Amino acid sequence: MHKFVLLLLAVAGSSLSIPSSDSKLTIVNDKYYVSDIQLEFLQAYALCKVNHMTLATEIDVAETIELNNLLTSLKATNLYYLLGGFYQNGGWTYPKWIWLDSAAVMNYTNWYGDAPVSPQASCIVKTPLSSSTLNGKWTLASCTTKFYFICKNNTNN
Repeated sequence: MHKFVLLLLAVAGSSLSIPSSDSKLTIVNDKYYVSDIQLEFLQAYALCKVNHMTLATEIDVAETIELNNLLTSLKATNLYYLLGGFYQNGGWTYPKWIWLDSAAVMNYTNWYGDAPVSPQASCIVKTPLSSSTLNGKWTLASCTTKFYFICKNNTNN
């Protein structure tokens, strides 16, 4: 998997620095870690990976509720958070929304409004729960914009 991260960074043509594994992550429980720093998508993904985790997903309503409850318990409902999903539109694949950790096509979505078709910005951000309009729904952002993020330990599902 580490080779994939390096390949992903190389393919992206990015000069991003990968944060060290001692970069601070707030330990919430044995499943989730919430960042106290803002990083670009690939940096956040890499930091989760060097800590043997992945960016959080919302593969179904249960995971959405779990993340919402987590953020509410931390009183962190006014921030935007990167999730581990993005729009894959390569020449050798058909365009689709996938979860990076599993490459699974998204069957459940939580978009604010309709799902974007052929988006220019291709990374998913969870909106603030404190917003009565956005209410934790997903929106798009440039993958080079810095956001807080949540890592998920997949070994404790």
